[in-house]
Amino acid sequence: MLRKKIMSWGLAGCLAALILTPAVGGAADELHRQLFTVKCSKCHSADKIKQFHGNQQQLLKLLQRMSGKHGAEIKPEDLEKIDEYILSLDLTTGSG
Repeated sequence: MLRKKIMSWGLAGCLAALILTPAVGGAADELHRQLFTVKCSKCHSADKIKQFHGNQQQLLKLLQRMSGKHGAEIKPEDLEKIDEYILSLDLTTGSG
């Protein structure tokens, strides 16, 4: 099952997952990471995400705007999970 998911993510999604996995540690659960990988990393690299310097409310507003673009089709209930995942990343050091 995991193999099928990984294959469906494509190379970009897999690379993003590999890049971001060490940065997460125990801060965000696996579901949040997977949602980000499947829905956001199609268009946005880890480096692009690291450029965000807003608060949780600003990020959620940005995610809401992006949720309907380029086929992301992010469900409203998943927006907060992705928001929590991104905020769990250490964006201040640039180390992911």
